[in-house]
Amino acid sequence: MSGKTATPILITQTTLIDGAGAAPLPDAAILIRDGRIVAAGHSAAVRAHPEVAQAELVDASGTWTIPGLIDAHIHSALTGFESMPVFLACGVTTVRDVGGPLDVLTAIRDRLAANESPGPRFVFCGPLIDGEPASFPSGMLPILQSTPDAEAAAALADECVARGAGAVKLYFRLPRESLRAAIERVNGRVPVTGH
Repeated sequence: MSGKTATPILITQTTLIDGAGAAPLPDAAILIRDGRIVAAGHSAAVRAHPEVAQAELVDASGTWTIPGLIDAHIHSALTGFESMPVFLACGVTTVRDVGGPLDVLTAIRDRLAANESPGPRFVFCGPLIDGEPASFPSGMLPILQSTPDAEAAAALADECVARGAGAVKLYFRLPRESLRAAIERVNGRVPVTGH
């Protein structure tokens, strides 16, 4: 990185919903620098910030501004990388993928990190870790992976974490011993969820 920061952006004339229960704030402004909110509130207060003089002005008259939304249950293996900008267009700034092949999910993560397309923050679990027989054929919905025993379930959970999963999801046909082995292998490194 060059150390040079981007020009700050000042969004003005919006009605701000803070997401914490306060009443809508008309005549609000938001100052953003390097993709982060530096100041937000009534226009007069934000305009007093020292960085406003260098900011690019965006007149948002007639708009409402809300915090970014989070979609906590997606399967991007079914919708593809091309769905990522759609989330942003709908105000979703973070997604949590709760089941898909590791190769597909890490490719989406890497393409987002390389800025190939605008997209939300991307957190993934990896495949639904299931037992045998699987809850449904993987060819029908390629979002789960069947494991034959406790060691295989634990190894898959470990691989998910090693490849960057922000959580691990265990599916409902996973036998108790496999469930226990996977949880123990994760050992608190990321959350473990179940279905």
